[in-house]
Amino acid sequence: MGGSPDVSWYDLMTMGCATEECVPYAGVQQVCTDTCVDGSSAKLYYASDAYTIFVPFKPEETVRLIQEEIVKNGPIETMFYVFSDFTDYSHGVYKRTAGAVFKGGHAVKIIGWGIDGETSLPYWLVANSWGTDWGEDGYFRIIRGTDDCSFESLVAVGLVKA
Repeated sequence: MGGSPDVSWYDLMTMGCATEECVPYAGVQQVCTDTCVDGSSAKLYYASDAYTIFVPFKPEETVRLIQEEIVKNGPIETMFYVFSDFTDYSHGVYKRTAGAVFKGGHAVKIIGWGIDGETSLPYWLVANSWGTDWGEDGYFRIIRGTDDCSFESLVAVGLVKA
């Protein structure tokens, strides 16, 4: 587990990145290269802007700004603190349980939000990278508006140059 979206967006602003078709994701640290796997020259793409979204002591404002960003520019990233009960998540709206042990950090993509029909809990809808056998077909829902696991205070946003 790991990931720092703010650092990744900064790197995209300063160093650029090739497409996944050019340099496929391997799930391990790789050396940067200017050549695609097919031997052609890599075209690099750069971020034009990067910023965080967090309003200290105003969780409702942070939630509103995150929602506005998703509507305006699409999915966004966040990092959050993972606890032992999260790895066992299978369905429903996740909230850290008392006694859960800290395991590390993890970066994920927030793609939307909603309200659970059974519990009426507000949630973020999130794409995870652990495969479709985990969670809700590779996705999970986490409580919205409480900054549980620092989920809402570690959002990073970047815009790609056109």
